[in-house]
Amino acid sequence: MEFGFSLLEIIVVMFIVSVVMMAAMPDFLALSDEPLKREAMRLASLIRYENDQAVTRKETHYIRFDLERSAWTVIVADGKPNRSGQLNHNVRFLDIITPSRGKIDRGTQTVTFTPDGLIDPTVIHIEREKLQFSVIIYPYAAHVETYEGYRQ
Repeated sequence: MEFGFSLLEIIVVMFIVSVVMMAAMPDFLALSDEPLKREAMRLASLIRYENDQAVTRKETHYIRFDLERSAWTVIVADGKPNRSGQLNHNVRFLDIITPSRGKIDRGTQTVTFTPDGLIDPTVIHIEREKLQFSVIIYPYAAHVETYEGYRQ
């Protein structure tokens, strides 16, 4: 009489457990704020990069945010779109606040980066499944901070 499990039985059990884990993994990710935090950091990097490009090349750069599509487009001084992207992981723009236009929660909002490094103070709010992050652009040298939650 033999006791224990055969190699085949162990492999079958491991396969079943891995299938169950693959099915459950998206639910665990949905509970995390990591995708939202990652998108906030990606936006902050984009803003810093475009400000650096405007100062270095001595030309005006723009980022146009499309709040309905949760997308952005970089436009250089000649007015032609340079590149574009979209928020990932079901993250969306909630609103964008600037002193000149106030709070915008639909349509498009453009942030301008000048060759002298000045920029309007801007707050970009993004959300994913009721979790929110704030990306705050301070006026000089496009200093950008990200914060968990809704900040003004």
